[in-house]
Amino acid sequence: MLSIVTLFTITTMGLERVIALHFPYKYSNWVTRKNVFCTIAVDWLVPAIIIAIPYGMMDPAIKECNFGRFITFGSMIIFSMTYFLFMLLGVLCQLVMFMVARHHINKILPTLVGDERKTAALKMNSKATLTTLCVAVPFIICASPKILTYLYLAYNPQERLKLYSVTMLAVTFYINVTNSFLNPFIYCWRMPEIRHSIRKLFCPNSGGKEGSITQSTSRG
Repeated sequence: MLSIVTLFTITTMGLERVIALHFPYKYSNWVTRKNVFCTIAVDWLVPAIIIAIPYGMMDPAIKECNFGRFITFGSMIIFSMTYFLFMLLGVLCQLVMFMVARHHINKILPTLVGDERKTAALKMNSKATLTTLCVAVPFIICASPKILTYLYLAYNPQERLKLYSVTMLAVTFYINVTNSFLNPFIYCWRMPEIRHSIRKLFCPNSGGKEGSITQSTSRG
């Protein structure tokens, strides 16, 4: 469920970036606090429904709580197609973001000489776009093996309970989880605010010294 929530969240982040880059003047009207809360609720509610499907479609004759045994062909296809469609939508969002950001940098920014406010806004959007790309690409790479495994087992039900199939599912699961391990490093790399907070957490005196030096210098 958490994996599907991550997929939905990355997709909605991509859509948000597309709106910010492609419709900058309508962004504040569309991306409101209410809409953001509704989107977050949908990002969690829909995966919960999708995860409940295998339990609703399971064979009542099977009493063993074994995912590989009671999951049906339809459930596997629903899992696989959900991943595939939202990953495709996420990739399309990344491509649109990249093309629009490239257009902003190469064509629009050079014409905004002297307009510091618009220049700063475009640079900020380009930076946010690159951050979203850095988060989305590792997730797509790490989640793809699991989707392919789901498709393989959906069309080969006799293979589900074999040792190598169970091992393959476990390996692809841990590859997918690896993405969550990478995300904090990506955010630290892309966001100086996070690096500053971590540095302040582990070296609280360094921030104070810098602040005192800055204050003494400004007073001088």
